[in-house]
Amino acid sequence: VATYLRAIHPDDAARVQADIDFAFAGAGAYESDARVLAADGRYHHIISRGEVLFAADGTPAVLRGAVRDVTSARIAEQALDAAEERYRTLFDAVDEGVCIVEMIRDDDGKAIDYRFIEVNQAFVRHTGLVDAVGKTILELVPGHDPAWMTLYGEVARTGEAVRYENDSAGAMNRWFDVYATRVGGVGSDLVAVLFTDISERKQAHLELERLAAGLAEANRRKNEFIATLAHELRNPLAPLRSGLPLLRMAGDE
Repeated sequence: VATYLRAIHPDDAARVQADIDFAFAGAGAYESDARVLAADGRYHHIISRGEVLFAADGTPAVLRGAVRDVTSARIAEQALDAAEERYRTLFDAVDEGVCIVEMIRDDDGKAIDYRFIEVNQAFVRHTGLVDAVGKTILELVPGHDPAWMTLYGEVARTGEAVRYENDSAGAMNRWFDVYATRVGGVGSDLVAVLFTDISERKQAHLELERLAAGLAEANRRKNEFIATLAHELRNPLAPLRSGLPLLRMAGDE
């Protein structure tokens, strides 16, 4: 045991010693994980399991067991944890609302609802839906437009992403640019939905459209007025134009 403990990483030695002492104290079963200095001069992650065999007088006699090198698995776990941390940081940092939803279908395969699996902070800010994870949209918003279920259901079924502008709620006068794509391969019923609040941009666009329409209408009325005025001016001058030759003839005489 002393030889084994000398190879343990200093930061893990006290914990491994405690596990061994616990087994020697009568627990019998032994299990521990630690970093151990290997023959290649590097620390390897190992998991050791075994048992303590006691002598007839009850004193510990032998610690026997097996050791498994799990270095590759630990490195993979650390890489996965780092990737998850980067994903989580980006997921929560973006200003766009993001949610992962799982489609709920009836016996015929028709999408009738969806459950929120994951949401970011911007999702809550944009939608006002708090504690949405684990709940369905119909639980949170009874009477929600079934067209959304149909749309997301088709995205999951076909794997074809869609993008569109949506008037979230007429009373709120808010517009969103929405992008939906399937998460996973064929058969997955998970859909990622990203949306950006474009209400200000949409309002500015609508205001420009109203101004353009107003200018077009003003221009049409101006042209009508000029045409009417020209017509009215021509009619009083008609007798004068026809009388000018007579005046010239009278002058000649």
